[in-house]
Amino acid sequence: MKRAQIFFPLASAFFLSALIGCRSAARTRTPDDVITLAQGCMGMGEPSIAEALFQERLAKSPSDGKAAVGLAWAALALGDYQTAIWRAHKAESTLSGLDRAAAEILIARAYWRLGRTRQAWSCFYQVWRKGDVAVKSCIDSEIKAVASKLPRETPGVSEVLKFKPPPRKPLARRRAVTKKAEQPEAPLAIIPRSRWGPMAPRRSRLVPMGKPFRITVHHSADVNGSSPVAWGTAARHIQAIQRDHMLHRGWGDIGYHFIIDRAGRIWQGRSLRYQGAHAGNFEANRGNIGIVVEGNFEYHPPNEAQIRALRSLIHYLRRKYGIPKWRVYGHNHFRPTGCPGRYLLRLLPSVR
Repeated sequence: MKRAQIFFPLASAFFLSALIGCRSAARTRTPDDVITLAQGCMGMGEPSIAEALFQERLAKSPSDGKAAVGLAWAALALGDYQTAIWRAHKAESTLSGLDRAAAEILIARAYWRLGRTRQAWSCFYQVWRKGDVAVKSCIDSEIKAVASKLPRETPGVSEVLKFKPPPRKPLARRRAVTKKAEQPEAPLAIIPRSRWGPMAPRRSRLVPMGKPFRITVHHSADVNGSSPVAWGTAARHIQAIQRDHMLHRGWGDIGYHFIIDRAGRIWQGRSLRYQGAHAGNFEANRGNIGIVVEGNFEYHPPNEAQIRALRSLIHYLRRKYGIPKWRVYGHNHFRPTGCPGRYLLRLLPSVR
């Protein structure tokens, strides 16, 4: 039994599509999509996003036990322990098996963090007593930490303290790999904002971003094909996107931080000093660098120049800001949309 099982674990056509943007590829999200996406957000340290997703699911199906206990896990991760306990108790009657055990462990953790040792012990021991060796081993360190704060004569304490989890199989040793001497990287060619003639941003509508900690990739969803375009045409495309974002959507600037055109040129969009407007809402945009690649990759793949540019840009940003590869997302991670298109989505693992 694995630990995750218990803890849950982009002419006129262009202007029309620019108004629509990524939203043109929206699709209906199934209940399982919502739960899986929310659990993934929890695993990546994004409890606020997970909480919104669980609430979305419960609004449509109030009896969904997994969504209910998911809300409790989100509250626990956000430090709202009383709410976590209340939500978990409320969800227990709809759960069974490992899901119920997960709820009881959640309650125990919340009590323990509140300093209520007896209640934490009662919940932990209930799971420990009913569980098999795998369950006992999984919560061994936590339940022993609680047991050590109680008198030895407390029922179950001695039994828990005497339990020894079976030894884990040693991991196979990897061969030592001699790293090649790193070659200095050529500076990344990014075309500055001034070269595409932007409108002045409305700074009163911009929010400082601080240090970025994630990256989101989009497609522009336009219908003009995938052939490279001239410099001036690419600049006019970016101007059109900015006008849409500022004049029609009321944003302070173009929503993306970087734009990769059909020739593979990288253009600077919104300054990285400011939070973008691309992922869906304030919380999703927080610390999130937005990259849009021109094309509709639901119907065709990006060309080689675009792929090379995207890979280089992501590599540069990850190194500069210390962003792990698992925090490089497609837009569909945050919203029910087909963006960045099925062809680009398949390429994401190789460009991370």
